[in-house]
Amino acid sequence: MMDKLPHTFYRRRFVDGRHHVFHSYGFGRVVRNDAEVLIYDWSLGTPQRISDTLGWGSDAPRTRLFDQRASRAFGRSWWWRSRPLNITSMYDEWGNLIVQRIDFASKAMDISGSFYQTDLYLDCFVAANGVTHVVEDEDEVIEANQIGLLSNAQREMIETELDSVRNLMRAGTWLSWLETSAGTPFDRKFLPKARNYDGFWQSRASYWPED
Repeated sequence: MMDKLPHTFYRRRFVDGRHHVFHSYGFGRVVRNDAEVLIYDWSLGTPQRISDTLGWGSDAPRTRLFDQRASRAFGRSWWWRSRPLNITSMYDEWGNLIVQRIDFASKAMDISGSFYQTDLYLDCFVAANGVTHVVEDEDEVIEANQIGLLSNAQREMIETELDSVRNLMRAGTWLSWLETSAGTPFDRKFLPKARNYDGFWQSRASYWPED
C-alpha cells in the first residue's frame, strides 16, 4: 500500500545570493514519522544512470564508491528533526543498495505537515558496504563560515555530527544503525508508482520558515 508523502523542501544557498529549493511530493511509503525523524521510500519511475546525473559523472571522489554503469530506480530518505542530517539511500531496479548521500543540514522543520531543511554545505558519500566513504565540500564549509552563511555554532554542530557518523562507519555499524532507526528494511514492491519532484530558484528575501 502506498502513502501520500508530505511535501518536502530542501534549500541550498550559494555564495552569490541565489537559493535553490528541491521540492518532492506525491506517492511513496512512509516508514516512520515522529518527533525524531521522517523516513520514507520512493520510486524514481524511470531508472536513471547515476553517472548521467548532474555532478555524479564528474571526477569527484564520490565516483569511486559505485559502479559507473549503475542506475538508480528507488530511494529511502531520512529527514531528521533531532540531528543535522538529511540522508538518501539509492537503490537499483532490483532493490540493491548502490550508494548513500549524507547532507549535513539544519534540523528538519515540520510546518503544517510540510518539511523544510537547509543545506549546510558538508557532504559525505557512502559505498554500499556502509564503511567506505568520502567527505566532500569541506572547502565550502570554510567559505560559507567566512562570509556569514554558516555560523560558528552551525559549523561546530555539523563537524561534530560528521565525527559521530564516521565513528559508526569505522565500527561497521552504520547500515545497521540506519535500519534500526527505520524499523523495517527497504522493499521496492511497495513502490509501484513514482513520486513527483521539481525545483525552483528563490531570492534571498523569499519566505523560508527557518529565517
